[in-house]
Amino acid sequence: DKNTNNSLKEIISKLKFKQSFLDKVDKLEKKYLKGKNILGVHLRLSDLNTKHMGIKNVTWEEYRKAIDKTLENDTTIDQIFVATDNVVSLERVKKHYPALVSYIPDLIFRDHDEHIQTWEMASWPLISNDKTRNKYGELNKNQKKLYKKYELKDVFLEAFCEMWCLSKTHYLINRASALSNCSIAFSNTIQGVNCLGGK
Repeated sequence: DKNTNNSLKEIISKLKFKQSFLDKVDKLEKKYLKGKNILGVHLRLSDLNTKHMGIKNVTWEEYRKAIDKTLENDTTIDQIFVATDNVVSLERVKKHYPALVSYIPDLIFRDHDEHIQTWEMASWPLISNDKTRNKYGELNKNQKKLYKKYELKDVFLEAFCEMWCLSKTHYLINRASALSNCSIAFSNTIQGVNCLGGK
């Protein structure tokens, strides 16, 4: 709600970022946010439909209709920036809006299976407290292999960069998630939010 968002903005105003990070996101903004009136879309399906209790299922068709309606209501929108953790979802939105879509390519956490049921089935390394760890908190063999390939901080940095870029858009279509909430709290440009499936 508005009070929570204002509280988050107050906290955010006190954060200090390393110059190397600010340089990184500045380059991303210049490269992938070239529109004058940008629609941001946090396209999240997969495990959010199956793993998280109390969150209403949302389909690609609902996203598509919401995007179409936004484009119809504001014909000056000249870019759609997409943040997503799934390759299949990304390909769908690219197919429907090829002239408008931009996104940060080649992210290591972007999974190829749209129907993953749990975090453990994803092909990227996540912190988890169930099947990836034993009762002593130790990682299983498969998860250890993933950690050797990527450092977890790299995954979180990628997600933060997507959040940051979303925060620079002018409208947002999203679902209830920490990444979307942060993009709204960080933003000084987002004028309207359409949260699919409710908050």
